[in-house]
Amino acid sequence: MTDRAELRFAQAEKSVVVLRSDMRVELIDSMGNDALVVRAARVSTSGRSATNYVGCEHDAGLVNYLMRNRHGSPFEHTAFTFYVEAPIFVWREIMRHRIASYNEESARYRQLAPEFYVPPPERDLVQSGSSAHPRLTDCTRSRSGGGT
Repeated sequence: MTDRAELRFAQAEKSVVVLRSDMRVELIDSMGNDALVVRAARVSTSGRSATNYVGCEHDAGLVNYLMRNRHGSPFEHTAFTFYVEAPIFVWREIMRHRIASYNEESARYRQLAPEFYVPPPERDLVQSGSSAHPRLTDCTRSRSGGGT
């Protein structure tokens, strides 16, 4: 295999198989701002009156305080939409941990392009250890029988 990030092989049907070692993330849309985060946080102490809050010079300090002290729920009132091209094993982790709502291309409604992820040559790692305690090992050292 060559060291290019993308390799293309022509098939008999003139379709192309794409081998990639990269991912793509693009911000499509966002909703919310610091004022929304501050209003959501102030509900804890001010109740319904927090919804009428218009802001002040201390808002940046409150946002920093919330982030620094890991008070995450006020930030959940904002929303972002991303377009992501990533290997299927990355998506399985996103689904497993349910960090977002998602939609994906459906093979029921369209023919998917044959595209596969291949780690780049500089990512010369293999998994070692047990499944309970996995670790990634530089396989160049294990092949040569020693390290530097």
